[in-house]
Order: sequence, then C-alpha cells, then structure tokens
Amino acid sequence: MKKHFLRQLAIIVILLFCLYPISAYSQKVQELEMGGELMLSDLDYSVSLGLSMNYNYWINQYWGVTLGGMVSHSKIDMVFDSPKDDKVFYSVDAPIFNLNGIVGLKFSSPVFKKVGIITDLKLMFDPIPFNYVDIHKRTFDTNYQYPEESGKNGLIFTRFNPSYTAELGLFYENRTIKRRGRISFGAGITNHNPYNAYYYSKVESINLKDHLKLKPNNVGFVLFLRLTGAT
Repeated sequence: MKKHFLRQLAIIVILLFCLYPISAYSQKVQELEMGGELMLSDLDYSVSLGLSMNYNYWINQYWGVTLGGMVSHSKIDMVFDSPKDDKVFYSVDAPIFNLNGIVGLKFSSPVFKKVGIITDLKLMFDPIPFNYVDIHKRTFDTNYQYPEESGKNGLIFTRFNPSYTAELGLFYENRTIKRRGRISFGAGITNHNPYNAYYYSKVESINLKDHLKLKPNNVGFVLFLRLTGAT
C-alpha cells in the first residue's frame, strides 16, 4: 500500500511538472505557513497532534522549498513485568512532546480558477537530539498487595529521530496584485515515531523496546490543514 501510494504521488508530480514548464513564471514568492497536523499510527495511543510554522520560498509558480519546525504531542501508557524479578513491574504513563525541524520541497499547480493541487515532501528531525522520559518502578511486598513506587527519569539521546512525510492536498488561493493567501488541506503518509525517546531508553539495564511496542510497524497517516500568506 505504501509503495503504491508513493508511486502514484510521483507520477502525479511528474505529469504536472511536464504540463506547467518552469519558464512560464519567474516571480519568486516568500510565505509564512501555519498548520495543524493529525498523525495516526498503530502505536498504543494512535493519535498525535502537531502545530507547525514554516517559511516557504517559491522558486517559481510551481516549485518551492520549505524550512520550519513543528511541536507535536502524544501520550504513552504501558506496563511490563521485570524479566529479573517477579515482584517488580514498570509503568510508563506520560505525555510526550517532540520538537521537530522540517526541510522539504513543495509543488503546487492551479487546477480550476482559485483551486489547485499541492504536494509536500519533507524530512523531519530533532534539532535538539534529547528528550525527557518518565518511567515508574513498582515493587510489591511479600503479600503482593502494596507496591512501593520509585521514579526513573532523565534525558535520552534521540539520535535526531529522522523521518519523512509525503503529502498531497488541495488549496484555495486568494490573490491580489501584491499579496497571496492560501488555505490548504489534505493527507499523506509518514514514518515518524513519537515514542522515539522511550525506544532508546533503558531502566536498570532493561531495554524498553524489548518489552513494549515503541515503534510503528506500519507507515502512519497524516491529515493536515494549513494557512499561508505571502510576506
């Protein structure tokens, strides 16, 4: 399914590029873009929310580059038994905030009057490759009734958490002589992992990734809504 989607997306972009030559439009446009993201995956909490702010530089009417960032929020709530002591188990229950840098390419083309098609191909990464994790250890007494609790937390090196996103959508444009505004919406695919910090975490020499599902098995989906305005 993923390969089929990417193949169709590539064909659409190539066809539109051939239909609208670069030489047809030479004016360069700079934009600020604000957007909301809804990311869906097969993780424990399948929904992540994101807010993005990007700077877009259009080389011509159809091709541009983007640079910006996104703050995303997710949730984790998992438990597992210690493989070393049957009186101990660990719980992970915390909100997760990720800061992502964004670089990418954009393609847009008018289709009918003020309506057009837009494509985003983006690379995301952690500009600060550390994130906070919060893990709780619970130890039962000899009667298995009253667990004692202790916290394990700290910063984890996230290895920059690189990921990609490929999106396709529609835009509505309102243009004047000097300014241009757009609203766009659409969907896409991504391999972004919001649990990345926990994926690389250990507690008492136990790798969390060996006992919890902390990485998507399948490519996730993205729904987006964005507002842009030329500067």
